[in-house]
Amino acid sequence: MATNQFNNIAMITKKSLNVLRNNLVLVPRVNRTYEKEFSQGMGKIGDTVNARVPGFATVTAGKVAVPDGFQDSYVPVTVSQFNTSLRLSSKELALNAEDGDTLGGEFERSVLGPRMSAIYNKMDADGFALYSGFNGSTGTPGTKPTDLQYFLDAKAGLAENAAPVDDQIYAFLSPRTESSMVNGLKGLFQDSTEIAKQYKKGVMGQSAGMSFLMSQNVVNHQTGTWSGTPLINDAGAALASGGTTLPIDGFGGATDSFKKGDVLTVAGVYAVNPVSKVSTGQLMEFTVTADYAATANAMAALPISPAFITTGPNQNVTALPLNDAVVQIFGHATSYSNKVSAANLVLHRDALAFAAVDLPIFDGEKQVRARDNDLGVSCRTTHWYDGVNDELLIRIDVMYGWAVLRQGFGYRVQA
Repeated sequence: MATNQFNNIAMITKKSLNVLRNNLVLVPRVNRTYEKEFSQGMGKIGDTVNARVPGFATVTAGKVAVPDGFQDSYVPVTVSQFNTSLRLSSKELALNAEDGDTLGGEFERSVLGPRMSAIYNKMDADGFALYSGFNGSTGTPGTKPTDLQYFLDAKAGLAENAAPVDDQIYAFLSPRTESSMVNGLKGLFQDSTEIAKQYKKGVMGQSAGMSFLMSQNVVNHQTGTWSGTPLINDAGAALASGGTTLPIDGFGGATDSFKKGDVLTVAGVYAVNPVSKVSTGQLMEFTVTADYAATANAMAALPISPAFITTGPNQNVTALPLNDAVVQIFGHATSYSNKVSAANLVLHRDALAFAAVDLPIFDGEKQVRARDNDLGVSCRTTHWYDGVNDELLIRIDVMYGWAVLRQGFGYRVQA
C-alpha cells in the first residue's frame, strides 16, 4: 500500500476540483460578496454572516424634510459542512482502478468522478431548493413552454422589482423544459453561434437579454390540493400592514391544503415598483412559506411572504386584502390543484447569495486543501490507511451556505 501513488493526495484534490468546475451551474452565477466575511480569522466569527441588503427610500415634495429611518435589511447566510468518502482495498487498487498509479483520466472518470459529482451536485441542488423563496411566478403548471413569452414575463417582473437590466440575468431550465424550448425555438436565435449550439448541442445559449442554462437540479414543485372558491376571511378588518399571514375560507374540502412554494394572489392587491411606489398593474404574488391544511373548510393564518406593506420606504402593495376578496393560486382558483411542474428560475445575480469557506488543515501530511480561484470554492482532502482491514480511506470535505438575498430579483417559470 505504501508504494501506490494514491497517496498523492494533492493530485486527488486537484482532480476533485476539475469535477467541481464541470458540474456547477448555479454557484458561478450568484452573489459571492459576503463570503469574505467568513475568511476573517479562519471563520472564527461563527457559522453565520448577516448579509446587508440596501433598502429603498421615499421622496417628499416641498422644502420640509421627512427623514426616513435606516432601511437596510439583513439576510443571514449560514454555512454547513458536507463530505463524501470512499474506501479502497489493496485488491481494488490492484485490479480495478486502472490508472491508479498515475492518477490518470480513468481514475478521475471511474473512481473519483462519481463520488465528487455527488457532493458538488448537492452544492448546486441546495441553491435550486430555495426556489420557494421567490414569490414571482409565470407559466402554466404542468405545461411545457415552447416559446419565450413566459421567460420574457419573468424578466419583466424582475425589472418591475427594480432588478438591474444588465448581462447578469440567467434562466435555469429543467431538462424537459429545455427540450421543449429548443424544439419550439430552433432557428429563431439570430446569432449564428447560438443557432449552432441549438442544432449541434441541443442547448439554447443566450437570447432575449438572458443566458439560458440547463440543470438537472431544477426542482419539481408539487402544489397542494384544494377546491371551492377561496376567499379572504377578514370580516373584522383585522389585517394590517406588515402582516405575514392570510385568513382564507371558501374551500370545497374540509382539509384542503397548500404546499410550501404555492403562489397566490388576492383580488385588488397590486404590486408597486419598490423605487417609485407606483402600481405595476400586476396583482402582488405571495409565496406560501410552510405546508398548511384547512380546518373546517378554512385556513386561519396561512403563512406567506413577503409581508404586505402599504406605506413607507418598504411599500410593496397598493392596498390591504379586503374581506371576501378572491384568492387565486398560480393565477386560477382551482385549476392547478395537485399539479407537479418544474420550477424553472429566472434570476438576477443578486437574487441569491452563496458563501464557501476554507476548512482548516489539522495534519499537513494527510490533508491538503485546494482552491479554484475562478469559482471561489475549495475542498479539503484527507486520507488515512486502515492497517487492520488493509484499506485506503479518502474523504473530501466542503463548507458552504446559501440564502435568498433579494426576493424580487428572482422569478419562477412553472412548466
